[in-house]
Amino acid sequence: MATERSDKLYEAARDAQQKFDYFILGVIGAVCAFIGQSFRPQELGLNPSSLELLAVLTLFGAGVAGFKRIEATNRAVKMNSGYLRFQELRGAIVSSQGAPFINTATGRVYSHQDAASEVAALDSVIPKAKVDLDKAGDDSLSAYKWRNRLLVAGFILFIGSRVWSGYV
Repeated sequence: MATERSDKLYEAARDAQQKFDYFILGVIGAVCAFIGQSFRPQELGLNPSSLELLAVLTLFGAGVAGFKRIEATNRAVKMNSGYLRFQELRGAIVSSQGAPFINTATGRVYSHQDAASEVAALDSVIPKAKVDLDKAGDDSLSAYKWRNRLLVAGFILFIGSRVWSGYV
């Protein structure tokens, strides 16, 4: 019973996180379109127009980081699925305690020798799957941090360019 509740809660949190990522990416796109609509290019230099261009480029970088975040998160979920499948299969084989058994999901019959060789194979695959899963999680977190940093920097640069243009 507790597993079902925790699975439902995890699924709800994952869905909320994905929707938030999509929302932020949409906001970044809308802000870039808004700035681009009113942008009047001038000679590059120490002026509000150059600061506004820098704001657009920074926000574009935030958009790229947002896409990378979604991509890395999807990769991590896929890798987590494989990692859990390996762990569950290994657990089912080990719990048979050497007696022949049938994998009810696949219909495969495991003899004692089959079980021992399968456990050995899984023991070599599981650590690599864990390393790959951790890397995907780290990539997702890194993209999340860069997206947020660049988004805040882009907003600050844009507001600075608008305030500065009032004094020119």
